[in-house]
Amino acid sequence: MNISKLTLGTGVALTALALIFFGLTRSTTALIPVGIGLPILLCGLAALKDNLRKHAVHAALVFALLGVLATLGMIPRIVSGKAPTLAATEIILMGVISAAFVAVGVKSFINARKAREAEAGPQA
Repeated sequence: MNISKLTLGTGVALTALALIFFGLTRSTTALIPVGIGLPILLCGLAALKDNLRKHAVHAALVFALLGVLATLGMIPRIVSGKAPTLAATEIILMGVISAAFVAVGVKSFINARKAREAEAGPQA
């Protein structure tokens, strides 16, 4: 798995999500995922450089976590039916995309740490 490309893809997906829902609703609030997706996309571009990858992906994961938290904050409105159907759909999709990226990103860092430890060999 190439975490740099996954970061780019997540940024593109969130940005595209916002543009699609903006096209459907013409509501400026539909552009909220751009606030999460564009920074992730920029982090993904930075992550293409080996010396920046670790820090760029960490930063992207912070933005993705904000996307998850924003979604969680909207759950009461969605459950109560106070969020319009299209808005609720967009919010849920943003949360799923963000949460999946966080999960895969964390797993990637765990795997990288295990690989470094295995390379270093047993400690005395």
